[in-house]
Amino acid sequence: MEPKPEKLAAAIHRQLGERDGPVPVHAIARVLDIVEIRQEPIANLEGALITTPERDIGHILVNANSSWQRRRYSLSH
Repeated sequence: MEPKPEKLAAAIHRQLGERDGPVPVHAIARVLDIVEIRQEPIANLEGALITTPERDIGHILVNANSSWQRRRYSLSH
């Protein structure tokens, strides 16, 4: 059974608690077993999540040509 994104997001918010300032998206990714976050100049794609079939580890690719705000958005989604 696949976890629902809403439940996963709610669990992350419960663990983080109330926060001021930016959400630590890189730290959250590491806790979720993202083993690599790469920034590469790519065309026609803002980001990608690559996982094993079991979804136990993952890699995230974000478009280095995009603004830092867009890269952060892609990483966090």
